[in-house]
Amino acid sequence: MNKLYRSKLYPLASYLHLPKELVDKAADPDIIPGLDDKEEISGSFVKADRVLIGLEKGVSRKELIQSCGIEAVDLTMRLVELSRPMRESSYTIEKDIQDPSIH
Repeated sequence: MNKLYRSKLYPLASYLHLPKELVDKAADPDIIPGLDDKEEISGSFVKADRVLIGLEKGVSRKELIQSCGIEAVDLTMRLVELSRPMRESSYTIEKDIQDPSIH
C-alpha cells in the first residue's frame, strides 16, 4: 500500500474488525532504533500525517511550522530522512508486476 498514513490505520482496523491485540501492538523497535513510534512521532499521528501530506504537496517549511509547530515539523522531517532507505528499496511489488523479466 502506498500513501496510507498512520492516522488512517485505526479507522481502517476498526472497519476490518481487526483484533485489539494486533491494533494496540507496539511498533517493532528495530524499524528506527530507540524510537517507540506510538506517540513519540510528533505527539500524534494526525499531526505527523499533516506534516507529511504538506511536504508531499510542496507546502513550505515556514507554513508547516505555522500550522503544526516546529517540534512536529523537525521530528517528522528527521524521521523521513532516517526511514528513506526503507522507502527506496530496489524491490517493490509494483516493479515486480510491471517488469515481466523478473518472473
